[in-house]
Amino acid sequence: MTSIKTYFYLGPKGAKQAAENGASVVIVVDALRATSSIVTLFMQGIEAIKPLTDINTWDGFRIGEFQGKIIPGCALNNSPHTIRQATIKEKVVGLQSTNGTACILNAKTPANHVLIGSALNAKACAQQACRLALQTQSEIHFILAGRRGKMADEDHYVASLIHHHLSHQTKCKSIIQPRFVTNLLQAIQSTPAATRLINLGTEPDIALCAKENITQYVPKYENTWIRLAQW
Repeated sequence: MTSIKTYFYLGPKGAKQAAENGASVVIVVDALRATSSIVTLFMQGIEAIKPLTDINTWDGFRIGEFQGKIIPGCALNNSPHTIRQATIKEKVVGLQSTNGTACILNAKTPANHVLIGSALNAKACAQQACRLALQTQSEIHFILAGRRGKMADEDHYVASLIHHHLSHQTKCKSIIQPRFVTNLLQAIQSTPAATRLINLGTEPDIALCAKENITQYVPKYENTWIRLAQW
């Protein structure tokens, strides 16, 4: 059986590199909190999300944060816990995060598939990525959003969880290798990002972002919009 080659890249620059290298299947992971928020928005009934690097260019319902804090003019922070508690009447929203949305935008080419991964949809995301990779005879590239150009452990753990669920034999060819943990919540709670969220008063996001496989939804970025993938 031929192995599917996998690669791990770091941050928006890594996402652009993956796109330039011709990556056909890409999974973007920003565990705390952008990709978890995106999955949660679809679980709450949102139909489409516009990923942005400048939320002020969006005239509709705005969700945005920078360095963990809500961007002025936004209705909600980039917080899956807050999103679950909120009543959002609009079906289309704009979203900006510190690194996650830039990674999504940089990873896209006209021909490739960009999936949104989190712990919440880890197994479903892995299944769809594997199906696409086998269908297109291509590799799977993981983008770890990171923080200020450095690795964020929580992204590494969640990307590794998705990698763990790939249903085909794989061979990781990148310098960054998978790091699977058996207790995801405990591992995430020990990260600097979790400490920052606690200090910002958004501790409930930590437990929510560590929940594994609670949805089959796999958002996909295509034609400038994130929508639920139709398989």
